[in-house]
Amino acid sequence: MRETLPAHLETALVERTGRKLEVLNFGVPGYNLDEEVDQYRFFAHRWNPDVVLLFLVRGPGVLDPPLCEWTRRRALGWAVTNVYVARVVYFRFIFRKMSSDYRKKVDSKKRLRHDLQQLAEVCRRNGARLGVVIFRDPLPGPAQGTGDIEKIMEDIGISWLDGRRWMEKKETEGLLQRLPKDGHFTGDSYWRMATFAADWLIRDCELMSTAGVSCNLTSE
Repeated sequence: MRETLPAHLETALVERTGRKLEVLNFGVPGYNLDEEVDQYRFFAHRWNPDVVLLFLVRGPGVLDPPLCEWTRRRALGWAVTNVYVARVVYFRFIFRKMSSDYRKKVDSKKRLRHDLQQLAEVCRRNGARLGVVIFRDPLPGPAQGTGDIEKIMEDIGISWLDGRRWMEKKETEGLLQRLPKDGHFTGDSYWRMATFAADWLIRDCELMSTAGVSCNLTSE
């Protein structure tokens, strides 16, 4: 568990602030953005966090339909739950095809705006500030890099870190590696991502002051 992005983020923040801070991980692999909103709304808010950080690493996949949506048919749901080969076929082929078709039917920018607005509002109602770190563009195809994300964040009033170019550069340099046959990043890679985010958090007085950290801190 100490090799995860949240665990490394906690270490990086404690080192930089000298304060006792706790970073809890409520992310679930495969969840889309709508499910992440519900994860906070119905579950994670009980821990009364001062700051809620949303890391967008999956790219357009974060706007896919819920994983369970396609398994509501009893036979398919049983097969995916109980048969390994069925799970492999479902996630590698069927779900990818359905997700691709789904993206063609929905307005991705409208969906992204709606879900982020929902998350920002539920955070405010629970006394928390929302921050978003984007490592991969959540908008598909032609919409990537068009400035739409910047406008959405500005309109909603979300503090955010644009890590898209940083991520691309580090991967090109071979500094971000994934575990073989797993898809997750290595511990060293998560540490680089965590320190990048921690340095931004230190600079963002609004978010850190919410967590009771002085704004006159500096990071090296």
